Amino acid sequence: TVTEWVPERRLGFTIHANTDSVPPTALDQHVMVGGPYFDVMSGTYELHPLDGGRSTRLVLRSTHRLTTRLNPYAAWWVERVMASIQNHISEVHKARAERAIARGITEGDRS
Repeated sequence: TVTEWVPERRLGFTIHANTDSVPPTALDQHVMVGGPYFDVMSGTYELHPLDGGRSTRLVLRSTHRLTTRLNPYAAWWVERVMASIQNHISEVHKARAERAIARGITEGDRS
């Protein structure tokens, strides 16, 4: 669900995991998104113009809940896993944007 929208600058959203599509044996209960020990709650995309508007940095942030007796150890792993996921998402967006530019798609032509 979109919670914040600033055109061409910021998009905030909540995240609701569809845990019904993941078999219960696929992941340990401590790392199951939406489970009793771990959940990703919200995220934001932010666009930061660089080089006088010639390029843009995409920043993806998220908030999560971690509730285990091993929080310091688990937090270390969660930070790395979330960073990896966010880096992957950013790379996908970058590749799509660069393909659109290469094809000559502009703001008004997104069909």
